[in-house]
Amino acid sequence: MAKASWYSRLCPVGEQRIVSTFVTPDMAIEALAANTNNRKVMPRRVALLVAEIESSRWVETGNTIKFSREGELIDGQHRLHAIVKSGTGLRLNVALGLEPETKPIVDAIQPRKTSENIHIAGYANSTTLGSLTRLAIPYFRGDNPFSYRGTRSFAFGEIRDWIEENSDCHQAATSAISLKQIMPVSVAAFCLLVFRRRDAVLAEEWRQKMQTGAGLVDGSTWHLLRRRLEADRMSRKKESPEQTCAVCFLAWNARRKGRELGVIRYIPDPDRSKFIIAE
Repeated sequence: MAKASWYSRLCPVGEQRIVSTFVTPDMAIEALAANTNNRKVMPRRVALLVAEIESSRWVETGNTIKFSREGELIDGQHRLHAIVKSGTGLRLNVALGLEPETKPIVDAIQPRKTSENIHIAGYANSTTLGSLTRLAIPYFRGDNPFSYRGTRSFAFGEIRDWIEENSDCHQAATSAISLKQIMPVSVAAFCLLVFRRRDAVLAEEWRQKMQTGAGLVDGSTWHLLRRRLEADRMSRKKESPEQTCAVCFLAWNARRKGRELGVIRYIPDPDRSKFIIAE
């Protein structure tokens, strides 16, 4: 296998070393030519890294791009593809001259979860806050937040920036804990964040009524909603988070307009691109 010319300059034959070097798009293309027998490239991962680079959120963590002594790329293909796609070079640490046997070991350790990174950053209620941001970021962009589940990830830099720019998410995450006995905390936090931005007084009333059920009028929309949430809590076959959130939004919209619903029914958008807007 022919080694990249810049590899040969950085690492003499038979040596093993780690160097810091600025990797240009041309150098990345050359390195990717030596990307044989690697795992399949994940376009979503590349797109996430490109977004971090183009938004100037990229932070060098010290992780290395790794090559075997034969010049084969062992680790770093997604970062290199992101450099090529963004057209922007990055200063990276490059490990050279590794034994080929290291390839199966690389990335065998589970990476940190979003909630763990949020906790390390010093935020409370990190699990709820992580789930909340993954719903709120697409929602406030006009997308269906639940169509992102399992298909779209967010780099921690994007999540951190959103948390810092939307300080009311902390209160929503904290208050949502009071509803954990009747609905998923992540959905409760998302609803509270959205509702409070529309009507803080009514949002607090919704939270209290859903938590205790006190003072609900039989047959009213919010009574109907709470009965549905209670039934789902007792059911073995749980409703999806999207369904739970949607019926909360439908009931909220009716209450805001002074209307009563006889039934709360949600049918997802056929192409899953849109979600209900809380009015």
